[in-house]
Amino acid sequence: MIRVFILAGVRLYREGLERWLGSTGTVSVVGVAAAPAEAMELMAALQPDVVLLDLGRATSLRVARDIRGTIPTTKVIALAVSGVGTDVIACAEAGIRGYLTRDGTLSDLVETIEYAARGETLCPPHVTADLFERLAVVASAGLPQPAAEASLTARETQIAELIERGRSNKEIARSLSIALPTVKNHVHNVLRKLQVERRTDVAGYVRRFVVAGWRR
Repeated sequence: MIRVFILAGVRLYREGLERWLGSTGTVSVVGVAAAPAEAMELMAALQPDVVLLDLGRATSLRVARDIRGTIPTTKVIALAVSGVGTDVIACAEAGIRGYLTRDGTLSDLVETIEYAARGETLCPPHVTADLFERLAVVASAGLPQPAAEASLTARETQIAELIERGRSNKEIARSLSIALPTVKNHVHNVLRKLQVERRTDVAGYVRRFVVAGWRR
């Protein structure tokens, strides 16, 4: 069973999805919420496989980044996305693993959930082309390629992504439930491996290379 959490502002929508998904036999709805603050606390405890997110574009993107930073193993699916390439790219850059357009069906939703749970993304060819174009634009920005030894560990990648979001060492420690000295050590290693001196320099590398994958 795929463990799913539903975060949506409309109560009727939440309850309808919860009831229908619970009847599929492949999905178990482990929690629902209407507000991000309540949801983050519940999700941290429940550790769902997939989160269904429908809070409007700007809020959904912000919450998706928070989920990725605090519960990195949980996959996020955005609902009611326009399907326009730029909107899908914004979702991808926020760490959203899958999406369903406004005219998507319930069957489409289950398929998208199953793909996300396997660590895969269901993506139409025209959107894939837009994503490749976006990568080409980012690559042409002139950022130097880190050396081979710059490969970050999974934990260091988490730290780098939180640095890119402007989090302090204390905030990172709270988000990842690790000691402050441990965070400082990871930050030192990230800066050393990326051959940069300032935390602000990490942001460009995160935007370019996290998609390609630093992890060992």
